[in-house]
Parts: sequence; structure tokens; C-alpha cells
Amino acid sequence: MSVHKEIVRSDGSIIELAFTERSDGDFHIDAAVGPLQDRRERVMAGTWAVVRQVHGADVVDAAEFVDIGYDPADAPAADALITNVAEQP
Repeated sequence: MSVHKEIVRSDGSIIELAFTERSDGDFHIDAAVGPLQDRRERVMAGTWAVVRQVHGADVVDAAEFVDIGYDPADAPAADALITNVAEQP
């Protein structure tokens, strides 16, 4: 089962995190859209930013790659996502 954590920042805003485990299912961006969206919603509702995960040193800004309105095949290859944008639309 996924692990959820909230981090309260010094300004009082909250960062919500979710870590998935094998039992949560396949989150590979090439998975069938319907079942993939269902798995995402069970872990955390809302907009997800995605990358083609590779183990390395590349990091991208999640605000640039929100998974609404783009083809997942165009997702960048990276090991991590970061952002300084709260509640990306």
C-alpha cells in the first residue's frame, strides 16, 4: 500500500507526497490509460507530472511536464522531478 506524508513548510503551506510500492500496481506511463488513471487516483487524486524514469542524475521541473494535454511518449527521461510551484493546475 502506498505511503502518504505531509510536510508543513515554514510559511504554513503543505507539501503532499505519496510513495508507491509494488502492490500498488504498474505506474509505467505506457500502461493502458484507464487502468493507469484508476491506480493514480487510488494513490493520490489530482494532476500528476511524469517522466520516463532512468537511473541517473537528470532532474526536470515537474511544472513543465504535467500529464494533461501531452503525449506520454514525449515525457522526458529523468531520475527525479522537482518544482517550486504549489498546486500546479
